[in-house]
Amino acid sequence: MKLYFIVLLIVQTSTEYYFIKVPFSYCSLCKPITCDEQFDKITTSKFIEDVGYFVFYKSKVVGGHHCINIFGTFYLGYEEKTDWLLR
Repeated sequence: MKLYFIVLLIVQTSTEYYFIKVPFSYCSLCKPITCDEQFDKITTSKFIEDVGYFVFYKSKVVGGHHCINIFGTFYLGYEEKTDWLLR
């Protein structure tokens, strides 16, 4: 089992924000999950007229995201997924 975290930047107001870490994992024999795939699974997008698109996580506005492994190293997941597909 491989454990990773997606770190979301949650925007409360134009001057207030905070980060949250959401864990996700997959087994070592399963198809790897990329950071972008996990982001799409846990968030929803909504178009607001005359303003634009917003991304929400549990009804909170997401300003950005990145993924890390349990050691704090940046994780994209595409290299793992390509290696898995080539087996």
